[in-house]
Amino acid sequence: MDFIPPSWLRIDCDTYKRMLNREAVALTKQAKKDGGCFQVKDALIAIDHAFHCCNGTDPYDGQPLDGMSLLSVSNAVISRARMDDQRLYPRLPRVVVLHAGKNPEFEVISWQTKAAKGDMSKTEFLQYCGQVAKNNNHEF
Repeated sequence: MDFIPPSWLRIDCDTYKRMLNREAVALTKQAKKDGGCFQVKDALIAIDHAFHCCNGTDPYDGQPLDGMSLLSVSNAVISRARMDDQRLYPRLPRVVVLHAGKNPEFEVISWQTKAAKGDMSKTEFLQYCGQVAKNNNHEF
């Protein structure tokens, strides 16, 4: 199957395919541990779809994602996910699972947002951020 990166990533096809495969395998393994039932092939297609649906901005904070950082960050750095590395590459595109059923759904967000929101849904995260802003006398 041919996977062509969306233009906003600004990376070559080989790098994109390696990244897709790495994400699909890792997310499939994790989903199976958590009771998910999709296959790597389904994940590849759905992750590719998520990248193409993404306009190059984080859907939570509206800031641009840095697709070029995928060229700088090694697989080992991403798999360890150390906080120092997250601070160096806060706008690195990361894939998160929205639905882990037979037909999985994914979303592309920044590493910074992924670290901040943890397991919250988009609605829960935005409500939480609103409360933080309100408590600090800021309004959205």
